[in-house]
Amino acid sequence: MTPLRFDVDWRSWDDPDPLIARTTTNLKIMLEGICVTRNADTWSETTSDGVLVSAHPLAAWLASSWWRLHHEVVPCLQEATPPVDWRLRHEMAAANHGYVWPLLMFTTDRRVMNVQAKPFPANTERSFRYLTGLPAPAAIPVPAFTEACRNFIEAVLARLDAAGHTDSDLKHHWETIVAELKDPLETRKRRVEAQFGFDPEECPPKLLSELMDVEADKGEDVIAELAAVRSLRNGGGALPIRELFELPGVVLEPELPELPAPSPELSPSLRARLDAAALRRVVGAGDGHLKDSVLVEMLGVDARTLDGAHVNDRRPAAIAGRIDENRVRFVARKRHPSARRFELARLIGGCLDTIFRDGNQWLASTDAATARQKYQRAFAAEFLCPFDSLAAFMDGDHSEAAIEDAAVEFGVGERTVSAQLATVPIPDPPIFDYDHSSPMAA
Repeated sequence: MTPLRFDVDWRSWDDPDPLIARTTTNLKIMLEGICVTRNADTWSETTSDGVLVSAHPLAAWLASSWWRLHHEVVPCLQEATPPVDWRLRHEMAAANHGYVWPLLMFTTDRRVMNVQAKPFPANTERSFRYLTGLPAPAAIPVPAFTEACRNFIEAVLARLDAAGHTDSDLKHHWETIVAELKDPLETRKRRVEAQFGFDPEECPPKLLSELMDVEADKGEDVIAELAAVRSLRNGGGALPIRELFELPGVVLEPELPELPAPSPELSPSLRARLDAAALRRVVGAGDGHLKDSVLVEMLGVDARTLDGAHVNDRRPAAIAGRIDENRVRFVARKRHPSARRFELARLIGGCLDTIFRDGNQWLASTDAATARQKYQRAFAAEFLCPFDSLAAFMDGDHSEAAIEDAAVEFGVGERTVSAQLATVPIPDPPIFDYDHSSPMAA
């Protein structure tokens, strides 16, 4: 089953704009087998899976938003709602042109495209409303999302060509995108611009050059992760990012076993929890509280060195990078004891996932909603506060007082306890021999 599909059923329509008239269609959008364009018209007292619109505005919006849709994650903000500029490139309602579009929002986590679908409120006074929503965003593989958008745009262009409209802004725009996708340098420029919230060719040339230089020096992965931090975007040049890599840090010599990688088909959170459970098993952590001494031993650093490290809670990210085959430099940002424990556990998970497995030189820990950050947070939660141990400790009592007690017991924040309670048990991990050999030396 194709996870995302735009089905068109062309119709004749009288409109003064020939691009609108020739691309009028009964549009049906299918998302993981669910029709998200199902609608009700109170005037005609009918329901339908399709909606009569022109496909041209939607195709034009997909093309104009192409790079940001594919590469821009939700920025890290204190506000619950993303900024208007971001929403205009990620919410289908921005296709506008006077049509009522489904409430679909597209957000990449750099691994999948999450598509959120909401119905219109039942008490709305609109005569027309969409009926279908999803309880959770659908996770669409990015190639499948790309193919669905490409097929739709090309279907609209083919319709216009057949009607004799062989020259249009949409056609020129699409031809530009296709050419850029074939050119590695142009693709890289568009990707970096999009990651930092710019439309094509709207990033100041000097800033773009600086960002690309930093990416070439530090690696694509870590710059993409940092791009989600709003305070590093769109202002101040690349200097704030460079400064992160130049801050004084703590030198670590991680002693971590090499764990078999969980299936890449699993979600980042489930992969992380499987890794964390396996690592607890191989280090003999048991079922309860994980001592600070275990964390610092695994990271190969003296606890007093960590305690003396200069930290700043207002830093936008913590970062770590290879010094050589055996050592990593870590720039922390958490000061509170439970937050520091969580950060160190994230660092262990990040080293396993980002540096050791994937061979990156640097990793970042941020509040972003990328796959990397989801992995780190889920790993830290399961490593410090295993679901089964937590459930046994709480014994069915999920009161506020019980959550506070559990947070003290496991040395984590109350939010971590609540998040763990919202998860489900995971299968027992395989048992491995732990020989204190470090993949850093491999």
